[in-house]
Amino acid sequence: MKILLKDLLEKIENEDYIQDLETEKYSALTKAKVRAISKNLVKQVLAAMKNDSLAHVQLDITGQRPASFILETNVVNLPYANYKKISNFVSAEEQLPVKIYFEVSSEYINASTRGAS
Repeated sequence: MKILLKDLLEKIENEDYIQDLETEKYSALTKAKVRAISKNLVKQVLAAMKNDSLAHVQLDITGQRPASFILETNVVNLPYANYKKISNFVSAEEQLPVKIYFEVSSEYINASTRGAS
């Protein structure tokens, strides 16, 4: 799948893409449950790309240390939340290949160890 930058930006701004959000408590997770959710989210992204659509699918883990695991289709490895910056990295005139990117978001990832001795 390829897309023009203006079309990509328009789709992201208008939220014209496949979206799914799964939420699970950390204490309720099992390997089988994570595998099943992950397979479902990957299937949705692949189906979107097969149908020339963009996708943003997300698994939110709640609990003591919450985290979000996100799959997005994009032309650069930049979250949809920062879509206005995409034009800084790519040409507006050419069709660009759409790829799948994985993002993990949590305040506990790369957290500073301030105060540690």
